[in-house]
Amino acid sequence: MVGRSEGLSNATQCEDCKQGYWCSAGVSIDCPENTYNDKTGMDNQGACLPCSRHSLSPLASTSKSACLCAEGYY
Repeated sequence: MVGRSEGLSNATQCEDCKQGYWCSAGVSIDCPENTYNDKTGMDNQGACLPCSRHSLSPLASTSKSACLCAEGYY
């Protein structure tokens, strides 16, 4: 769960961690480049799955389809 503002008083003011991120201590953290996370509510960096070998993706990618072939590969 992540809070979008300071001073929240209960869990109902929070929301699930979004796809492309993992959350810790109420903070949303981008999945690194060349990884993706297609699930919500994830609370560890292991939720950010690696792209296939020789493929790249931007920060906070939400699906494997964001992993595109690196230059020189197809």
